[in-house]
This record gives sequence, C-alpha cells and structure tokens, in this order.
Amino acid sequence: MAEQSITKKAFYKRKKFWIRFILLLLLIPALLFSTVVVIVYAKQDEIVKELITKANEDFEGAIRIKDSHVSPFANFPYISIDLEDLEIFEGKDTKLKNRLLHLGDVMSVSI
Repeated sequence: MAEQSITKKAFYKRKKFWIRFILLLLLIPALLFSTVVVIVYAKQDEIVKELITKANEDFEGAIRIKDSHVSPFANFPYISIDLEDLEIFEGKDTKLKNRLLHLGDVMSVSI
C-alpha cells in the first residue's frame, strides 16, 4: 500500500471560499438598499407628513400639499419626492386670499 499524503489547503486559498465571499460582498449591500427602498415606499405618506409638520413649526406661514410620490431611481443615488399641489400661505390661516404660492407639481425634491 502506497502512502497517500493528504494536504489540506488553507480556507482562504479555496475557490469555494472566494465565490461565497464575493457573493456576500455583493448581496449584503443590495439587500440593505432594497430594504431601505421598501421601507421608504411603505412609509412615504408618514415621511412627507412629518417633513411638512416640521416645516410648518419653523415657518411663520403654512405649507400644504395634496399628494406626494417617492421615486428612488429618478435621481439616483438621491431619493426624489414628487409633491403635488404645493401651497404656501402667508399666515397659519389657509384661506385662498392668504396664499403666497401655488405650484401644481414640484418634482425632484432630493434627499
């Protein structure tokens, strides 16, 4: 019987290790990015309401919008928010006579 020498390679010299390493290196950031996109889509109304509320606290007048849409890929790598019927009022009273500005569609407010 001939003696068989079994040599064991170090783990980092194996092809299987490098394939798994590169896959994980690519998949983890993609998974994190897609998770953030899903969360932003799911909570877009809450995010915009919070931003408008904060703006109204700091601003002497009032800001009002009809609707908004989040678009993560329009201005990649920034996330864009499309605001519909943006109105800015002189005071906290939101009657039409006090309106300073009315924009039908504001696109690409990037964050």
